[in-house]
Amino acid sequence: MQQTSNQTVHHLQNTVHGFPVNIPSRAKHLLGDAIKWLRQGDQIALLTLVNIEGSAPYPPGSQMLVNQRGEYLGQITGGCAEVALADQAVAAIGQQANTVERYGLNSPYFDIQLPCGSGIDVHFEVAAKLADYEELHAKLLRRESAEQQLKNRLGVFKRVYAPAERLLVFGQGPILASLAQLARFSGFEVIAVAQDANSVARLNEMGVSAVELSTNKQDYQQICDKHTAVVSLFHEHEFETDILRQVLATEAFYIGALGSRRTHEQRLESLQSLGLSGADLDKIHGPVGLDIGANTPEQIAVSVIAQLIEKLPRADALLNVG
Repeated sequence: MQQTSNQTVHHLQNTVHGFPVNIPSRAKHLLGDAIKWLRQGDQIALLTLVNIEGSAPYPPGSQMLVNQRGEYLGQITGGCAEVALADQAVAAIGQQANTVERYGLNSPYFDIQLPCGSGIDVHFEVAAKLADYEELHAKLLRRESAEQQLKNRLGVFKRVYAPAERLLVFGQGPILASLAQLARFSGFEVIAVAQDANSVARLNEMGVSAVELSTNKQDYQQICDKHTAVVSLFHEHEFETDILRQVLATEAFYIGALGSRRTHEQRLESLQSLGLSGADLDKIHGPVGLDIGANTPEQIAVSVIAQLIEKLPRADALLNVG
């Protein structure tokens, strides 16, 4: 069996309200890969981890995609049983029958053991059609959640897919470039707005498309939803006041701003003068990032990404509905 890698996609996916969207280095879900394989004539099985007895490295809902040649994408056991899972998937594709199989503890496959001593149940879906995956994927591209029903002898499971997390980041200089690049590698869509042309050029050199901050007021609220984080990295903080006022009125799950504690106090005073309440101001993480002693652009970017991951809404889920 052969493992394949998710293709590294071109950094620019599309535009949202005129802003370029840099997509993650790796897709959050395997639906796009499933569509690609089906369109090129492959037969596929989408494997979903539906139950864990004990502990496991990946949570319920984790998925693998396998084609009729045994090539696969994704992980379910962290390398313990992926080859065996791919073998079983090829068999399921040949039989064109959905199935659920047990591995590890209390499994009939005695030669496949999980080092953690746990047991897992994996659903093999081979009956879904191209249109089914296209419908799910289209919802995600519209920033909507999508649901897939999985039926087997254990019950009915609902796999909930959430859109990719998005980072709307403003600023200038090396911190902006480091954060935008690291965010893509961490699975975020990135919309970068740079203060000046030099910062735009630096981002472009690093493979991140960006736009220059407009002197005209832009409507940033339309970009933000509950899967969006917003980070301000301005050194001249007068640029951020109207932006923060706008995004504080959205469902953005995270809002952070660069600067010292004294700078943050001044920031809050400026926003309060615009009529924002204490509850609104409490949403701003300032100084931005986890306090890990970061003192270089790259380290600051790591501290910010770590805090974003800490605050992520855990929207993807697998539910046993029957």
